[in-house]
Amino acid sequence: IVSSGAVVVENGKPAAQFDGSNDFLEDVSKAASLPGHTLVTVVKTNTTAVDQRFWSNPNGGANILNLTSGNYEFQDYETSPTLLSIATIAADTTQSLLFGSINSTNKIAKIWKNGIQGTNGVTLTKTLQLLNTAETDIKVGSNRAGSANFVDGYIKEMIYYPIDQDAAG
Repeated sequence: IVSSGAVVVENGKPAAQFDGSNDFLEDVSKAASLPGHTLVTVVKTNTTAVDQRFWSNPNGGANILNLTSGNYEFQDYETSPTLLSIATIAADTTQSLLFGSINSTNKIAKIWKNGIQGTNGVTLTKTLQLLNTAETDIKVGSNRAGSANFVDGYIKEMIYYPIDQDAAG
């Protein structure tokens, strides 16, 4: 969060700045077989016209939090056949507090932006893959391989809970 000796700030608060071309963080991990997960993050992107990955992993077939086609997406998936539960809400270039959750009981991805709930994902029926695989080498700020979909903007805060924090379930 420091550039040329000065703290990078966005809206008066320190922030990790991503340049949209090659910046990402890695080696974040979680335990296997979770009952759910929740991601809370504060982001500000410079554009909504470019696909971006805020949180992704190499072992799953889906990213967890994305900006795709002008929408923020929070997701999980099942296999055989592969089906995604993708919750969406419109993205913009203002600072946003994003909250995404899913659990292994109701198997519905949900997302909120600044306290407003978006469109829920479909209900899955099989074992959730992102919740039930050992996800090592998770990336923040790029796709799973660290080779594309780089964040162009700021991530001010990112809190990951290994359980579903949505009290509404």
